[in-house]
Amino acid sequence: MYIRIRTQLILVLALISVTVVALLSYILITAQRRSMIVQLERHSHEYVETIKSSTRYAMMHNQREELHEIIDAIGRQPTVIKARILNKAGTIVYSPNDTEEGAKVDMEAEACFGCHTEGQPRERLDRRDLFRFFTDQEDRPYLGLISPIYNELAC
Repeated sequence: MYIRIRTQLILVLALISVTVVALLSYILITAQRRSMIVQLERHSHEYVETIKSSTRYAMMHNQREELHEIIDAIGRQPTVIKARILNKAGTIVYSPNDTEEGAKVDMEAEACFGCHTEGQPRERLDRRDLFRFFTDQEDRPYLGLISPIYNELAC
């Protein structure tokens, strides 16, 4: 009888230990994943702000060839799937893929929801509206980032 109680106690403690470890593992993995996504969004946002700063001079001085070269260089980066500049109407103005230029994007597509929820472009976007996660043809996730270039007085 003494062995039976001891065995039962060991089994109960083992079950409790496994449950606690599983729960803590889930909480830690979830928190780590959330932290990694926040870091990915922050770094991506900084990357896009650097791109916007780099293209600003060419845009302000209407140096279209220089702007095209900048967008081409960005599009050749191995971590960049697409880099495009669109106007408010959804027409692709600059793209590393020359066949895309002049084409209109689908304003009903998921990537456009943040800016064009009611059919009209919004004046300002919340930071949470800039990021979307998509999957490619091989079902791998990637981050989509839209960063509007707002008109300035100097424009």
